[in-house]
Amino acid sequence: MAAHETLGLLLVRDGVISRPQLYDALRLQRQNNRLLGTCLLALGYLQPQTLLQILARQLSIPALPPGTLGRASPMAVARVPAEMAVRLRIVPFSWDGEMLGVAVADGRALNYLHEVAVQAQAAVGAYVALEMEIEAVLRTVYPEASLLREARDATQTSGVELNGRPRPVRAEPQHEIPTRNFGAALGLEEQPPGRPAASVIQGAPPRAPIHAPPPPAKPPTAPVAPAERAIVRDGFYDAVENIYQAANPHEVGVLMGQALLNYFSKVLILDVNSDCLEVCGFGGMATPPPASIPLTHVPKIAATLNKRAIAYGPAESDNRTTEFYSQFKLPAAATSLIAPVVDGGKVELLVYADNGAVAELYEDLHDVELLFKEAETALPIIRGG
Repeated sequence: MAAHETLGLLLVRDGVISRPQLYDALRLQRQNNRLLGTCLLALGYLQPQTLLQILARQLSIPALPPGTLGRASPMAVARVPAEMAVRLRIVPFSWDGEMLGVAVADGRALNYLHEVAVQAQAAVGAYVALEMEIEAVLRTVYPEASLLREARDATQTSGVELNGRPRPVRAEPQHEIPTRNFGAALGLEEQPPGRPAASVIQGAPPRAPIHAPPPPAKPPTAPVAPAERAIVRDGFYDAVENIYQAANPHEVGVLMGQALLNYFSKVLILDVNSDCLEVCGFGGMATPPPASIPLTHVPKIAATLNKRAIAYGPAESDNRTTEFYSQFKLPAAATSLIAPVVDGGKVELLVYADNGAVAELYEDLHDVELLFKEAETALPIIRGG
């Protein structure tokens, strides 16, 4: 199972839930800030054991069956202070004299197990368990955990901090912060069941090369009037669901733009042709961009169209932004998102988005990650049809 795949897409592709059920759970997640799996359980779309099996496969760590976490070893609990356990949302579960096993519900916690290892002065491994069980056991094994959790929740709700970083200023209309870093992935070795996976946490693995045959060349298209290329924000999940009804990649790009305007104040969606970049749609721009730009006019952008070159961060750190500004009549921005949409190993669409002068980055972009993965799933279906 590819580690970069999100839980929702894994469940859909395994036939465990339907896409409408996934969207229902994502809507609930935006309301209650719970993990996606917890929302699926609450809606009755998934059984706890099934969720744990999928999470164990996704994260490559063994699962603790429901009800097991309550038997956490007091020796394990003693090695991790309450503040750290509550902050990372982990439960110290097992101690064999050499390795400390901790239970996590959220794969992102695996990125911080080195902190636990330093504190415990021991090797640390991981199990996966249910989110609600972890919270219940934390309250049991750490009497002070409830007060710590309330303080943590109050800090996040007030907008002062989000995982230790300032909450970004968002473009209107405001929406809640999503729950996963865009493009993030965990690279974990497979471990035999029954023992926690060793805490060798790697960075995002390189994407394997795709050897599918290239798609046929696109026929030339007539220039589109600027008014017809302007797009407006639509409901995020409405746009995502409509992607599978699109007749061509151009329509997929428009729908992506409609969804992204929920997060960014300016969006530019480009259709990548053999000799030019054609504008599928744009939103939030004071001056309409040209209908197309020859690739020879954007050599820095063109140089990255043969690979998955994703950038989300300070705009000045990516040399492609100056070409977006000059060629597509965009004002300079503090931060930007530049990301391709790949079909059959070829970059089909190129997305640019920013929030103008706002320098803060969104801490998590789970919804945006979902949007890109759904688009890349839909494109070969559309092409094949």
